[in-house]
Amino acid sequence: MKKSLLSFIVLVLCLPAMFLCGCKNNKPKLPAINTARYFEKNVSASVYGKVSKRNLDISTLTKSSANKANLDQFVQYELTGDGSWIYKMYIESIYFYVYTSSATENAIEITFNMTNLANESDLTKTETITKTCPVKPGKNKSTLCKFDIGMVVATATTTKISIDITQTTGIEMMFNDGFKWMIYDLTIYGESRSYSK
Repeated sequence: MKKSLLSFIVLVLCLPAMFLCGCKNNKPKLPAINTARYFEKNVSASVYGKVSKRNLDISTLTKSSANKANLDQFVQYELTGDGSWIYKMYIESIYFYVYTSSATENAIEITFNMTNLANESDLTKTETITKTCPVKPGKNKSTLCKFDIGMVVATATTTKISIDITQTTGIEMMFNDGFKWMIYDLTIYGESRSYSK
């Protein structure tokens, strides 16, 4: 009896500690930057079946809630950095929500690219990073995409971010069935830093 009571007390005392130790804080350590200050106001968006691109105000992407009026059959979004402001900005991570108009059989593959980045240890070697986020579309559903970056904008030349779904299998069929999507609450976490190189 004493042994089972002792085991129960140990279990009650240890379980909360085990759960708390297992929790991982996935929130960014750095603050969100003012995306409208560090990127150009106009966002270029390619729309399925249209030759000319659609121009969006960057606030369309950074608003904290989805506005269904902004839904479209987007193929790609492209943001251009303001080189004089974003140069030597350390980018920790980039988050945004993908809002979908309808459910589909297949997941969509969100491909994220950012140019003109370098590791802090060597700013002379610039590269483009590519990351993906699979999203299972649902009717009026939002999915959070998180991209860890951990790199620096290496030069004052143009830095571009592109977000597209061109790698999605069967995307043309989905668009022909009326599928629409958008991104919102685009948040970039980072800070300006000084580098001697």
